Amino acid sequence: MIRQGFPKELRKPAAFLFSGELSAYDREVVTRVEDLRAELLSRGTETIEDYSQGLADAGEPRRGLQTRAKDTRTLEHIANVSSVTQRWGTFLYLCADAVEAKTILELGTCAGISGCYLAAARSCERFVTIEASPGPAKLAQLNLSRISDHTTVINALFEEGLDEILGVPGDRFDMVYVDGHHEKIPTLRSFERLREHLNPGALVVFDDIYWSRDMYEAWEMLRSWPGFSHTLDAERFGLGVWSDQADAMPRMWSLAISRSLRFIRWFLRPHTEATPFLSIAAT
Repeated sequence: MIRQGFPKELRKPAAFLFSGELSAYDREVVTRVEDLRAELLSRGTETIEDYSQGLADAGEPRRGLQTRAKDTRTLEHIANVSSVTQRWGTFLYLCADAVEAKTILELGTCAGISGCYLAAARSCERFVTIEASPGPAKLAQLNLSRISDHTTVINALFEEGLDEILGVPGDRFDMVYVDGHHEKIPTLRSFERLREHLNPGALVVFDDIYWSRDMYEAWEMLRSWPGFSHTLDAERFGLGVWSDQADAMPRMWSLAISRSLRFIRWFLRPHTEATPFLSIAAT
C-alpha cells in the first residue's frame, strides 16, 4: 500500500494497528490517559445521569435532533463500555500527532477518554468537544484538564454546539472526530456543516462505521465524497483526508478487508430484524 501511494500522514497510525509498537514518548501518553480510566474504574459502582441524542424528524431539513430518555450509568460502564478502548484511543492520538493537528473538534465526549488521547497530541493548541449529557460533560472537563490547558467542553446537543462553534468567523479545524450519533442522517448532516470549516489536509474520523447497516451506508457515501483526497477503512474508524480541491475524488484504502467481507455476507444473506449485527461488527 505504501508503494502504491498510501498517504504519509496515516502510515504511523496504520502501522500501529498491525504491530502495536510505540515509542517511549507515546507509551507515556497512553499511560497518562489510561491512569484516568483506572481512576474511573476504581469508582466503579458510582453512577451519573447520562443520555444520548436521537433523530426526531428525519424529514426536517436541519432541526431534527432531540434528546432521548435519560439513563443512569456506572462509572465502570462508562470507562469500559462507553469510552474508547486503549487500542483505538492510541490510534486517535497517533492520528492527531501525525497530521500535526493544532485545532481539534470532537462530537461526543462521554467521560473524555477519547478527548484526552486527542488533546495529548504534541501539536494540539485547541481542543473542543461537544457532549449533551451534563454528568459526563463535567467528568470530561476534569479529565481533560489533567491532560491539557487548551480544552473546552460544550454541554449541548450537537446542532446547538455546532451553531456556537461554527459561528466564529474563520474558525477552522485540522482534525474532527465524529462520534456520538451512530446514525446515517445525523452523521451526514454533521459532516455537511463541518466541511466548510476544514483546513486543507484536515483529517476527519468517523466512529463505528460498522455499528449498523445504517452507519455502513453513511460510510459508503463518505468514503467516496468529493473533496477528500484519501479515505481509509480502518475497521472501527473511517478516515478522510480533506483536500483543498472541492471536486477532488478520493483514493480509497482499506485495512479491514476480512471484516468488510463478513459484513457483505451478513448484509446479503436472508435475515430478520433480530439478527445480531454487533456480533459481526464488534471490535
